[in-house]
Amino acid sequence: MKKEILRHGFCDAIFSKRKKKINYLRFFFLSLFLCLILLGKNIDVSATFDSTDPPYTIGILSFTTKEETFEKWGALETYLTEEIGETNFQVKPLYYEEMDEAVATNQIDFVFTNPAHYIALSKDNQLPGPMATLIELYHHEPQSAFGGVIFTKADPEAPQTLQSLRGKRISAVSQNSLGGYQAAAYELVKEGLDPSRDVEMIFTGMPHRLAVKEVLEGNAEVGFVRTGVIESMIAQGLVQAEDLQILNPQHKEPTLFLSTELYPEWPFVALPHVDPMVSKQVAAALFSMEPDSITAQEVGIYGFGIPSSYLNVEEMMRALRVPPFDAAQPVRAIDIWTQYRDVILVALVLGLTLFVYNGMKLHGGMMAEKKNRELEALMTQLEAAQVNLQQAKEEAEQASQVKSQFLANMSHEIRTPMNGIIGFLTLLEETDTNQQQQEYIDDIKTSSKTLLKLINDILDLSKMEAGKVELEHISYHLPSTIQETVEVHRHWAQSKEVELSLHFHPGFPQQVNGDPMRLFQIVNNLVSNAIKFTEQGQVTVHGRVKEQEEGTATVEISVQDTGIGISEEAQPTLFDAFSQADSSNTRKYGGTGLGLAITRDLIKRMNGTIDVHSKLGEGSTFRVTFPVEIDDEEALDSDLLSPLPPNQGVANSQKAITNETSAGSEETRESILEQLIKDTGFDRTTASSLLEEGIQSCFELSATALETFQSRDLPKVKEQLHAIKGLAGNLRMTSISQWAAEGEGMTKKEDFQNLHPCLLKIHHRLEEWQA
Repeated sequence: MKKEILRHGFCDAIFSKRKKKINYLRFFFLSLFLCLILLGKNIDVSATFDSTDPPYTIGILSFTTKEETFEKWGALETYLTEEIGETNFQVKPLYYEEMDEAVATNQIDFVFTNPAHYIALSKDNQLPGPMATLIELYHHEPQSAFGGVIFTKADPEAPQTLQSLRGKRISAVSQNSLGGYQAAAYELVKEGLDPSRDVEMIFTGMPHRLAVKEVLEGNAEVGFVRTGVIESMIAQGLVQAEDLQILNPQHKEPTLFLSTELYPEWPFVALPHVDPMVSKQVAAALFSMEPDSITAQEVGIYGFGIPSSYLNVEEMMRALRVPPFDAAQPVRAIDIWTQYRDVILVALVLGLTLFVYNGMKLHGGMMAEKKNRELEALMTQLEAAQVNLQQAKEEAEQASQVKSQFLANMSHEIRTPMNGIIGFLTLLEETDTNQQQQEYIDDIKTSSKTLLKLINDILDLSKMEAGKVELEHISYHLPSTIQETVEVHRHWAQSKEVELSLHFHPGFPQQVNGDPMRLFQIVNNLVSNAIKFTEQGQVTVHGRVKEQEEGTATVEISVQDTGIGISEEAQPTLFDAFSQADSSNTRKYGGTGLGLAITRDLIKRMNGTIDVHSKLGEGSTFRVTFPVEIDDEEALDSDLLSPLPPNQGVANSQKAITNETSAGSEETRESILEQLIKDTGFDRTTASSLLEEGIQSCFELSATALETFQSRDLPKVKEQLHAIKGLAGNLRMTSISQWAAEGEGMTKKEDFQNLHPCLLKIHHRLEEWQA
């Protein structure tokens, strides 16, 4: 009896093990079978067509009148019917609200609308991705993107910038219109304006021309429309181009009027209930439409292309918080299933496979623990690599910073020898030389100036990278500064037979506060480049005021030439350091590609902008726009600085110097000349010319130091005194060198008042010697 019981128990144990294994296998194959059934539902094995079926309806958003929309797109239904065969199609123009209802109730089969409206419909109705994207024909050129236009009446008192739209009335067709509202509103958001609070919106409804009408009739101060609308109205004679002005203009060919970035053109979408086979045939027919086909010409388009990405459209809509992104959307299980159905099914199959596999493994837990340890070790190595990479990055940045600081600090030491070489070459030119020697001197002088220009550019760029560049804030005469800069290049332009002209438009500011030296550098770079790359024709400089308020103004300086021009491919990198539009120009025209990079950084530090408009072979126009502070005062209110009028140059500096005698020194120009001849061995003519130029250089430096003193920039004045001390010492001008050294030693703030008499004393003595 006992043996029988043991036998039965042993058999039951074996049977129980087998039963468990069989159950695992049954569960695995059952799950796999269910997954295959679910996947099978997505496979369309056949599709039949019946010519007696009702036609497929294509809902097209109408942003003009429905009659005009049908007249434009009516040929599409005939084209699709003939191309596909045994299937009829019809075009149905719809406005926004009508389109929303038709999609929600499946009254139409295909949707052809703007990208923003498509994204809104997709979120509300779970639409699939687009089948194709429209390619428009714009001025005989294919274009698969569009944008918005921000415009006002052509009136000087109308808003001129996006910032000035705050509190203004703006007309637009609908909040749902990408080109007619959202693209322009997004530009306001980028400028820090909230379209829902900072402006008053007037929505006119379709067509777009109603928004234009509101502006022309004065009911709105600003209007939003999509690209192409104004051009169409001009072509129909409904409006004149000179009646409107475009705000925030974007120069992107071939679009004439554009104020925003470009977004993909309209998508063509099949609703979920449409037979997949029909959708494929429609997509194939759209892709096969040729630009020169009858249908494309009747509709006025280039054709259709592969679907574009509409992520930037959704990003814009989220930033504007327009429907359906105006509130947090609930996450539904059906949404997750619809969007990630294939991924879920694959994950389910994998999960079930792993479940069965791990269930049949006796030591699955140990394997998992081993994998975790390996993963932790790998993560530790990855973290260590990231730390090393960050450390290497910081060391590289620090090395670059040290390099830039070194070059910035070495600015004076590097420039001074080159200036000395050029100065002595100038003296050498005045000696008796034969023709061959003169040619050698000219070549050396040209090479030296080129090297000095290269050194100056590299040092300026390095000082900017090291943060050593500080802008002055002094009063100066704006037109004179620009004119003096242009006149520097007058001889060069005449030698190339290039006409160089300067025009100031009415209302251009006169006396302003800012940094005249940096403005000279900016205009000098632009004019120099214009003349360099212009073989014939003219270079024109314009100065105009863009916007003016009490105490401030926004100034635009443009330099236009008729030179070789710049290709569109080269323009994006034009302002990068060491970059040139064409590498072959380096050999032909010379240059390092640093001028425009320095100009861009300087104008950026002045809170301004620089842009270029150019066509290859037709010339270029560079525009710099920056704010200035208008200075209406005739003199500073400080008693300390009253003897010297602000920024009137050397001539007025001479008038402002008092009749203070230079007591304490009986040094004369003649005695300096004799000492210079004795110490250097120069002949009298050479030494006299060298002394003449030295006195003139010191005189100009002292005038600059007096002007700098007005801004109370003690380090800058000391730097200029240091230059005077060195030059005067080399030329044996003992008193000037001694006085400059005394001024340079005034380092405390309480010494600042004593520095002014010292500067006047130096300037007065140099004035006597120069006379």
